[in-house]
This record gives sequence, C-alpha cells and structure tokens, in this order.
Amino acid sequence: MGQFVAGTRLQPKKAPSVLYTFDHTRERVHRSADKGLDRHGPLTRESFTPRRPRVCVICQARRRGDVELFLRRLRDGIPSRSRQPQVFENGFLRKYDVEGLDLEFFETQTPAAADYRAAALQAIESTSGNWDFAFVQTDEVFHKLHGERNPYLVTKATFFQHGIPVQEFEYETTQMPEYNLRYTLNNISLATYSKLGGIPWLLPVSSTITHELVIGLSTALVGQGRFGDRRRYLGVTTVFTGDGSYWLANTSNCVPYSEFKAELVRTLKAAIQRVKAQLNWRPGDAIRIVFHCFKPVKYTEADAVEQVVQALTGYDLDYAFLHVAGRHDCVIFDPNQRGSGRSVKGVFAPERRTYTHLSPNETLLVLTGPKDVKLPTQGLPRPIKLNLHPRSTFQDMDYLTKQVAMFAAHSWRDFFPASMPVTIGYSNLIAGLLGNLSTLPGFDPSVLRGKLATKGWFL
Repeated sequence: MGQFVAGTRLQPKKAPSVLYTFDHTRERVHRSADKGLDRHGPLTRESFTPRRPRVCVICQARRRGDVELFLRRLRDGIPSRSRQPQVFENGFLRKYDVEGLDLEFFETQTPAAADYRAAALQAIESTSGNWDFAFVQTDEVFHKLHGERNPYLVTKATFFQHGIPVQEFEYETTQMPEYNLRYTLNNISLATYSKLGGIPWLLPVSSTITHELVIGLSTALVGQGRFGDRRRYLGVTTVFTGDGSYWLANTSNCVPYSEFKAELVRTLKAAIQRVKAQLNWRPGDAIRIVFHCFKPVKYTEADAVEQVVQALTGYDLDYAFLHVAGRHDCVIFDPNQRGSGRSVKGVFAPERRTYTHLSPNETLLVLTGPKDVKLPTQGLPRPIKLNLHPRSTFQDMDYLTKQVAMFAAHSWRDFFPASMPVTIGYSNLIAGLLGNLSTLPGFDPSVLRGKLATKGWFL
C-alpha cells in the first residue's frame, strides 16, 4: 500500500498496537485498557491506599438530589438492562477494587464563587477533615467566568493549597441520557483513581536500557496585561519511565523570560534527581532520557537540556530531544482508504499508528485514523510531525516514533484515543490549568510541588 505526502509516493510503516499490562509480572494483559480493567482490575489493586477514600462533596443545595444519584452511579455503576455486558456496569468500587467511598456533603446556597470557597473551607476546617479527595459540582455557565469570579477555579485552588486532589463535574453532565452517562462515568472513574495515586495499567517494555525516562516539556505564560515586563514564564515538566509509569509533574518558579533558561535548568535537575533517587540509579547504569516538547525547540530549551544531561556524570547516558508538532504543512493520503462508518468518514486517511520518515531526523506519525474521525465534514486529519534535534545522542527514529505512538494510547484521563502522546497532553493540561489559576490573586503554584506532584491532579 503506497501513500503520498507533498506529492511523493511513500512506503509507510506501522507502529505495533499497545498491549496493556495489569500486573508487574506482565502476565495479565489486554489489547483494550477498558476491558483489561474489567477483567483484571488495576495494576495497584493490592497495594492501593486508602482502601476507603474519605471524600468531601461540594454542591449547590438545590442540586443535591441529582448529585447524590450521580455519585451513587459513579460508585456502584449502572446495571445492564440486557444480557449483554455494558460499559461501566461494575462502577468505581468493583472496577478498581476499592472497598468504599466515604462521602460527606457541603452545600452552597448560591452558585457564587464566594459561596463555593466558603463550602470548601468549611470542609477543610470540619472535624472530619483530612480528606483524600474532593468532588465539586459545577455549572456549564462557569466556563464564561474568569479569575476569582469562577467558582471552579476558586474551589480547586482552595483544595490544592491543602494538598487535596479535585474532580469536578457539571450539573448538565448529571442529566445525560443513560447511554452517554455510562461513558462519562467510566472516564471520570479512571481520572479519579489516578488522582488518588492509583496506577490503572502500564505499557510493555522491550528496551534493554537499565533506566529510561520520557519527559514532557511545556511552558505556561502567566500574569495579565499587555506589557512585557508584567509577563512571567513558568516551565512544566512531566516525568514518566519507559513503561509509562507517571512519576511526577514539576513546575518552575514564575520568572521573566530573561531568567527562564536558568529556572528551567533548576526545575529539570530537581525532577530528574528526585526520580533518580527513587529508582536507585547506580554508577555505570545505562540511562536514556527522551524529551518531548510541544513547541519548536529553541536553543534556550536545548541548552538547558544539554546542561542538565552533562551534569549526570558516571552513567552510560544517551538522550534525545524531540519536537512533537501538531501544526505543519504535511498531509498523508492513503488512496486505498474508503472511509469508516455508515457516514463514510476519514476517506483517504491512513490507519492510526501509520508513520513514514521524511528524512533521518523527521517523521510523520498518524494518530487520528479513519475510525477516530468524528464527522465526515472534518475532512482529512493531519499527522503529527516528529523533529529530532541535531544535538541528540540517541537517534533511532523508528524507536522514538513507536514510543510516541505507544504514549498516545496511554492517557489516564479518559479511554479515548489521543492525538498527542501523554507526555505532551499532560504538560499542556498543566500549563493551561496553571495559566487559569494564575489569574487568582495570591495563588502560589509551588503548592503543586508537594504531595500532589506525584498524583494526576490535573487530569
């Protein structure tokens, strides 16, 4: 099967499909993350704590009945009305092998941000206290509110300051038809388990390298105003091991651009040193560090990475710096692809995980195949473009491309196929959320470097 890019006929390759693993012996595996969880349970089913998470619920008083029903369905599932298995019929407790959710409600009398903050503080200061998690009911209209007028942002920041992860849901979500609600609850339960520190699954590892880190890099622009001297830059680092294990998200201090390189070096060093200690790296170990960057790689970032890597002496070390670009001028056509579904969508779109090399350092990778296109009117999806920085010492583009494809099927936020690897997806989620939280007076991003750093608080 030939394919075309920029008028040139290509012979494409295809990255292998992901085999999800649900135990450390790699014996419990499945091609589907969702079905694998139903069959095997999560990877940390035996070690997960707390077995009965203590959860506070913030909701409007007039919405409480619907919120109680929604959370009961989240906890216990929605029973099948037929003999055929249905999505999320087991609920959070059985799917993730958790003993219970101890819920306590704190009501707001109005949808105002001040009332939400008051309810959150009441929960934190209550005799129950010491919460493992918080659910927050919001309204769709909150998206139109900015800064301290937004109840969602105000409540999230209040709980973050006390190290409590949060899962919000809109009231409109609780009113979904049952069929749609099953899928939404399934995704919320996955994110909730991850925010509580659980590991749903991991990825297979074929590398002979002793230790491999895959690090996502992003930048958040914080502060308001049109003047450059009021802008501050904040670096975001997400760290995974080669098997997809999420280790931490680290953020730098907010600094002017002139100080950003030094701050990025400090942040990267701190993140790598923390993981290095936990993984017990030994002198002489073979180490590979792969950096994924969403924005074009500037010498600021390249210099920072090189400075950090050169400081890691005593190891057999390789590194790669990969720009993962969603915007570019290239399109791949598969002339044999007739589309998918009754509405015939994705005509000429190559299958997901198809890739082709443009040069030794450039590759196009398809992460949106015909089945992933939602509507025929969306047209032909674009591949992502991988650009390997010339300073990289590890230059196996086949390996790096397959790794990106694997990490694009590895989000603990939902079960949908992603159009970006999780390294980029997580970093962008963090950057976006921090950009919004920075509009709140007095919010300090350093609170996210504590116990929240190792949990998926941003999912």
